[in-house]
Amino acid sequence: MVLLSYQKQKHSQDREIVNAILMNGSWINPKKGYLEAAKYLSKLGFIEFEISYFVICANELDLDFPDVYDSDCKNQIIIAHDFNEDCDDLSCEDCGRYILPNTYKKQRSLVLSIKLNIEKTVSYFESLLAGLIWQKAGEGVYHISFQNRIVSIVIPVLCTDTSYLTADRLRINPTVLITLGTRDLKLLLNLYTISMADLICKHETLKEVLLTAVEKGIPELLPNVSLQALNYYPYVPLQYAQPIPPEKILQLQIQGNNICINNIEVIDKHSKSGNIFFILLEQFWQDFKEGISKEQYKALSVGEIANRIGNIFDVEQQIRKPINRMQKNITEKLAKTSGLNVKRDDVIQTLPWSAMSGKEYGYRLNPFILIFRK
Repeated sequence: MVLLSYQKQKHSQDREIVNAILMNGSWINPKKGYLEAAKYLSKLGFIEFEISYFVICANELDLDFPDVYDSDCKNQIIIAHDFNEDCDDLSCEDCGRYILPNTYKKQRSLVLSIKLNIEKTVSYFESLLAGLIWQKAGEGVYHISFQNRIVSIVIPVLCTDTSYLTADRLRINPTVLITLGTRDLKLLLNLYTISMADLICKHETLKEVLLTAVEKGIPELLPNVSLQALNYYPYVPLQYAQPIPPEKILQLQIQGNNICINNIEVIDKHSKSGNIFFILLEQFWQDFKEGISKEQYKALSVGEIANRIGNIFDVEQQIRKPINRMQKNITEKLAKTSGLNVKRDDVIQTLPWSAMSGKEYGYRLNPFILIFRK
C-alpha cells in the first residue's frame, strides 16, 4: 500500500486504521497497517510516533523461563534502541533478576506510541474552509455559511469552552461533530457525526458534509435544561452555583486474575507486585475490622512487607522499587484509560514510618479514597 492510497482509496479498513491512531495513545503489537498509517500521518505532520520494544520478564516462550525464580513476574522491560547486551545491564524492576534478551531469545513486543499534532490538525481543517464564509467561534468551534444556512462544526477534543457542547447551543443550527480517534461519545442528541479520518482519507469532502448537515437540519430538541450533549464534561447549569469539589472515591475490585480500580485493570494479582499489594490489602482490612480512625491505619515498612512475603533478598529491588513502579503505573493507567485525575498517593500512600521516627517511609492503601466493591 503506497502513501497516496490513503487519499485515493475508499476502503473503510484504511479509514478505520487512520481514525484509530489519530489520537494520543499506545498500541502493543498493533494490527497490520497501523505502522504504515502512522508513517503516512507523520509524513503529513498530523502525528509524531515512536516505535519501541519490550520483553516480559517471565515468559514461558523464552529460553530462560526454566531458570526464573518468579514465574509469575509479568513485568514489561523496555529494550533501548541502542541496547548492547555485551556492555549494558538490563534488570527487572519487579523481581530484580538480570535479563539477557538476546542470549535467551526472549520474545519481543512492539509498542507504537503516538502523539497528536493539534496545531497541524487545526491548520488542515481550516484549509478545507477555503472559499467558504466562516467564523471561528472558539477553539474547535466553527460557524459556516452554506446554502443560506449557518452550519456549526464542533470538534469536541479541541473545544475548550464547554458551553458550546450544551444542548442549548447545539440545537441552534444544523450541527456536525468531527471526532478524533475512536472514543465512544454516547450522544444524547441525534447529532450528525463524522471522523477527521473521513476528511483526511477523502471518504467525504467538507462540502458533502455540510450538505448532509443542512439536509438533516437542527438536532432533536431536549428538555429545557442545559445538559451536556456529550459525555466529555459534566453538565453546565443555567444559573451560577458555587461549585462544591466532589469527594474523590476510587473503587477497588478483584476481578478474576486482576486487581482493578474503577473497573480498570491495574495489577495482575499473581505478579510480584500483586503479592505486595495483597500484603497492604491484608493490613488495610485488619485496620478496618478494628474500627480505628483512618488516620491510624498502619503504614508498613519495606522490611515488614518483606518479612510477610518471605524469601526476599534485596528489599530495595524486590519491594521498594516494585511499589514505586505500582504507584507510577496505576496513576498513568487510570489517567490514560479513563482521564481520572489520580495522584501518586491516591491508591498506595507513602508515609513516614513511625517506628523509624520519620527517617524511613512506609506504605499503605489509602483509606480516605479507596472503597471495596464486589
